[in-house]
Amino acid sequence: KDVKIPEKSAVVRWVEQGLESAQKMEEEKEMNCRDEEDRTRQRIDELKKTLNQANGEIQMKRDTRKKLKEDMDKLLVEIQQIKSCASSLPGIKRDKEEAKQEQTADEVS
Repeated sequence: KDVKIPEKSAVVRWVEQGLESAQKMEEEKEMNCRDEEDRTRQRIDELKKTLNQANGEIQMKRDTRKKLKEDMDKLLVEIQQIKSCASSLPGIKRDKEEAKQEQTADEVS
């Protein structure tokens, strides 16, 4: 006698469909998670790049400020030297005029 194998019952088909549906949903969730992780990683990389650029600009500004301060200090020294020279000019001028007068007096005598 042939044994008849019953076709899948409606309950079995319903369970299989439910499993397939759950499996597809799980795969979609995993894919969405990977996409979200990729976007997050990309955003982190962009932010790191922006931060590095900002830090580079800040360092350049610090270096520029330091250089400007050094240049200002040099200029202040030069200004002091010029002031010192300028303050001695009247004395030099006076000494020159006195020497001229003495020379003229010597030539007359």
